Amino acid sequence: MGKWVEFNCPCCIKQKREDNEVSLCASESARNLLAFFCFGLINNFAYVVFQAGATDLIHGYPVATILLTQMLPSLAFQCLAPFLNVDRIPYWIRVMFIFLTTLGPFFLVAYVESLELRLLGVAISAASCGFGEITFFSLSSYYHKNTVSLYSSGTGGAGIAGSLLYLALSKWLNICPSATLQLVAPITLLIPACYFFLMTEHKKKVHDEDEVSDGGLQYTSVTRDLSFRDKIMLQKTLFKYTGPLFLVYFAEYFINNALAPVLQFEGAIIPVDSQYTTYYFLYQVGVFVSRSSANLIKIHLLWGMSLLQCVNAVFLLCATYWEFLPSIWIVFAIQLYQGLLGGAVFVNAFYLASEEIEDDIKEFCMSSISMWYGFGILISGLVSIPTQTWLENHIKPPQPQPQPQPQPQAQLQSQLATPKQCYGFPGSQ
Repeated sequence: MGKWVEFNCPCCIKQKREDNEVSLCASESARNLLAFFCFGLINNFAYVVFQAGATDLIHGYPVATILLTQMLPSLAFQCLAPFLNVDRIPYWIRVMFIFLTTLGPFFLVAYVESLELRLLGVAISAASCGFGEITFFSLSSYYHKNTVSLYSSGTGGAGIAGSLLYLALSKWLNICPSATLQLVAPITLLIPACYFFLMTEHKKKVHDEDEVSDGGLQYTSVTRDLSFRDKIMLQKTLFKYTGPLFLVYFAEYFINNALAPVLQFEGAIIPVDSQYTTYYFLYQVGVFVSRSSANLIKIHLLWGMSLLQCVNAVFLLCATYWEFLPSIWIVFAIQLYQGLLGGAVFVNAFYLASEEIEDDIKEFCMSSISMWYGFGILISGLVSIPTQTWLENHIKPPQPQPQPQPQPQAQLQSQLATPKQCYGFPGSQ
């Protein structure tokens, strides 16, 4: 049956690298690994920040509205790019496009007051994230396989960095959300800095067999020209990776977008208006820990972990509806646990694929796998919007709104003349 879980000590890792691997120069390898960690960190950073600030960004609307706004353009890029020969575009152009479309939305969302324009900024950022995902996974096929695990670790780090920065600046330090977005935006400069100044050189693979350069190292890489039909047929082969990814992402995003916003505890250690952001931060801690574990432990039970995530979703749905949880600490523990499961499926699916897929189709497959967890997130968002509304109406039935009293003309003019201290976020001061 084969091993379900593999533990690797540092000596074992070193030995495996010597088997069927080209030995890399230590300094060059470290530079590339650090670069891919930063790519994962920054590519997912804006996505996480907008998710963490969802209750501020679209005050009064279901949190899953942000999720759907992010997933539609992101999934469009992930689905279409592998089939449209995006690999013909030089990587430096792709990297600069990712940088500009990650930086710009921070300022757009921070300054505009229109909800539609704020959502447009979120959508542009999400499209950049989706394009970055397939770009960096494709780029990893030119380097040592450990770049996959470092990129995955970086995406987990983005979860902690993005959610913690937003929580600390907007909730603990009481900096308005608009200023918070402007303060965190410059971190996106790491994308071009790492690509142009940190990474070692690589050469584009063009035909059936080419010499590829990774710094001073020359090795032979084989690529296969795939027809559109070949690419479609490969999806069946990839199902053992994509199926668990789809399921685990559906379950965890259902928890975070339909259930977590409604799981509120009055009088808890965390104020009610900070509980959702805290849930999301703990989830991201779990994601980071598990996504950073691929070099130490490899788990082959992808379907098993996905089913456990579904158990979490069903349990929290029941807990939200019947309100039987006695303490917020139970939710904290579940959020950390579901982050561990989701991150483990993500990193092990991509890491196992990088080991098991043939080299001549690996570049396409690595970019193609990412679109399937996007489908899981998208469907989860569609389900989460009515579910959150249903749960809120069940827990707190809507009360009739009192008719507003007419205000004196002088008081109304005074309110209109008062400048807002924070733009783009209703109710923020």
